[in-house]
Amino acid sequence: MLRQTLSALPDDKLALFEEYRSDSPTDPISDDKNKWEREGRAYFTLQLHMAEQNFCLKRLEHLIQVKSHLTERGIAGFSRPASNSTTSHEEAKSTKENTMSADFSSVDLTGFNPSRSLSNSVNSGDLSSVRISLFMEMNDKRLSTAAITQTIAWALSKYPTLFVVYEENAYSQQMEQDKAKWDSHYYRTQELYATSNFSSERIRHMVAVREHVFTIAQDDARSATVPNTQPQHAPKPSTPHRELPSTGSTHRPKSKPENNVLKSLLLIGGVVAAIALVILAVIV
Repeated sequence: MLRQTLSALPDDKLALFEEYRSDSPTDPISDDKNKWEREGRAYFTLQLHMAEQNFCLKRLEHLIQVKSHLTERGIAGFSRPASNSTTSHEEAKSTKENTMSADFSSVDLTGFNPSRSLSNSVNSGDLSSVRISLFMEMNDKRLSTAAITQTIAWALSKYPTLFVVYEENAYSQQMEQDKAKWDSHYYRTQELYATSNFSSERIRHMVAVREHVFTIAQDDARSATVPNTQPQHAPKPSTPHRELPSTGSTHRPKSKPENNVLKSLLLIGGVVAAIALVILAVIV
């Protein structure tokens, strides 16, 4: 599907990409499949960061090829999408009940209306797309913490298997509990970790960091109910504040170069997120 999306891009969208380069400090891509298998996730992650530095079509195609090959070979860190039949109705119901009672039992969804992008992701049947949409929602500082909590709870009610079990590894390291160390860079780092380990613990932590670090809108029912298709005119803040990182925001300023948004999406959500935005650009 990703290959088809790339091949169908019109010429005006291809202008978003840079020319391929492999000069210091940008590592070249490798066609050695043995190297891909030997280094596994480390090679893929490296090329992901290289693509952020040199956002070109050749690197995106390479990432798709590497991911496909490593998935076929069953390399650690890559797995095939699970069949719908592998999760029984009873298992899904149990997962939903356990997670909701642990994290979202007190969340009231009465009158809640999800954004169009999140709703479309849920309706697509693609769990990865749903998770990417939630990152995009969290990166919109105009949504209050209460609205974000409702958004996550709503997505969970539609996808009982939204979260995975919390773990710490080379790609999802320990969370910092000292708020003095929380800043925009830390938030971005946690976003990277959560893409690898989309657990309820990490998402709750990101919501807390988001509230602490950035100037977030106060509780407002409109934050959760105004569709994303409506013109957005955020009031100009009266005091200076740090901007939320633009990694995937659905409400990016028009003055922001589109290719920079694509680079950021690639960094936090991998090639799927980048191509997802390209798809939106083509539709528009």
